[in-house]
Amino acid sequence: MIVDLRTFKATYARDPRLRLGCVVDTNILFGASYPLDRLNTWSEKFVEVCRNSGIPLYTNLNVRAEYLDIYRRALAVESLLQIWSQFRTDLSGDTQKRLKALDQLVRENIQRNKTTLISERDIKEYKETLLQIFPVASSTGKDLWQILCEDFLLPQLAPSWDDVVDSLGLNFAGSRALEDTTLFTSVPNWADATKIIGKSCMGSMDAMIVNFFGCSKFYALVTADAQVAEYLDGEHGANRLIIFPDDEELS
Repeated sequence: MIVDLRTFKATYARDPRLRLGCVVDTNILFGASYPLDRLNTWSEKFVEVCRNSGIPLYTNLNVRAEYLDIYRRALAVESLLQIWSQFRTDLSGDTQKRLKALDQLVRENIQRNKTTLISERDIKEYKETLLQIFPVASSTGKDLWQILCEDFLLPQLAPSWDDVVDSLGLNFAGSRALEDTTLFTSVPNWADATKIIGKSCMGSMDAMIVNFFGCSKFYALVTADAQVAEYLDGEHGANRLIIFPDDEELS
């Protein structure tokens, strides 16, 4: 059954079936840790409800990998704008225009309560462009792409996962936990995840989260991904709880 945060808090937060814990999807973790994300306030409220109700929060390797990738793409935008600010006179006119447009998009998305993420293609194009400006190590001993990565991106990305684990009190169900029959009825595997992909056309990371939850004894999962929520509701809705943000809760 899919429920919003208000219903979860009022009706289910004290349900003894939640004492084992709740699985947290990537978008909720990112929202809770990234202030500019549209889910930030909602995710913080959800975590507070779980903390006050004594509900442990669980994640796994797939969520960590997806979380770091999303955070990398968000920080890449911030890092590019720092390059634009610090090395503006070294940039070509076209690159300056492109970064100015990116800065404007970020400002507009902030007003829309939306995170700005950069695509993999754009990251590669920016790398090529910046390496043309400083094709070899500069006086700092680094080329411009190294400056972006090592001086701007890495210091923020490196501690991000440990920070979210500590701040939210996350529990990690790694490979050893999968063998624990108190948490799982069977071990999640790629064969079953592939079947989920084939039945729904969802991405592989999402399919593994769905498979992870389906193999577990956890009563609830929280996600902001409509496809994940709808699939789980169809497969497990009769005896599982899926917590999903209502549009009114995000306005």
